[in-house]
Amino acid sequence: MTTPNRIQNLTRGVLLVVIASLLTSCSLMRSQRAEEAQRTLLGMKKTDLYACAGVPNRTEKVDDKEFLTYEGGGDQHGYAGGGGQSGLGGGSIAMKKRYCNANVMLGNGKVEKVSYSGRTGGYFTEGEQCAFILDPCLPKK
Repeated sequence: MTTPNRIQNLTRGVLLVVIASLLTSCSLMRSQRAEEAQRTLLGMKKTDLYACAGVPNRTEKVDDKEFLTYEGGGDQHGYAGGGGQSGLGGGSIAMKKRYCNANVMLGNGKVEKVSYSGRTGGYFTEGEQCAFILDPCLPKK
């Protein structure tokens, strides 16, 4: 016979798995949109880029190329550890902030390359934070 506590713990476990799955699927979709931006934005005019992504945080001109940097993101992911049987202490939490610098290289007023730097996502969701920056420039799905 199953006790009420065991059922309650099982229900909590299933709920946590469902929530984690939903969060992971959103991160994967954002990661894919960031990859899509690296292809789709090639050839876009500077004025159109400014219209959809806004004014960049930094700009730099080198020879005949212009480099635009957009900063974004800010999700924080925590990892808890420790604790005892009674749950009364001995624990710690480590937080890592995820962010993206979207770097856009322009030549002759058009996008030639899009690259990302920073702590942009997880192992399977690299670039997810970058989608927040450039997604407004992509066709809606």
